[in-house]
Amino acid sequence: MWKALKTMFAAGENSGQIIQGAMKGIDALVFTEEEQAGVRQASIKAWIAYLQATLPMNVSRRFIAITITLLFSLNFIAFLLFSGMGVLLNWVEAAKFAEILLTSLQTVIGPLFGLVAGFYFWKGVKDKQSLGKFNEGNSNG
Repeated sequence: MWKALKTMFAAGENSGQIIQGAMKGIDALVFTEEEQAGVRQASIKAWIAYLQATLPMNVSRRFIAITITLLFSLNFIAFLLFSGMGVLLNWVEAAKFAEILLTSLQTVIGPLFGLVAGFYFWKGVKDKQSLGKFNEGNSNG
């Protein structure tokens, strides 16, 4: 037992390794300018590789966004048309159909439109933000 306590508190190889490990951990917590520049450069390279890999998908994204936008717009126009006919002409069937269109817009088409439009436009926003950060990082030299 005394031997175990003696080795725990002795200044041998184990304590030197522990101190070196602690110093490396503390050093890893603090970024220098060079390390930050390296991380920034690596993230830009990864973003460019992602953009090159997903470039063929832009056509598909655009097609899906246009299709869903047309579907949403046509349903919304039909809803306005039939609800107007139901109210102005007192046509009960048109009002019922407008209610069905409104339900489909609220439950199926609207959330789908929001998801697709958000995904499509968020990508553009992120691209502009990344380009702005890239230009800010390279403005020094």
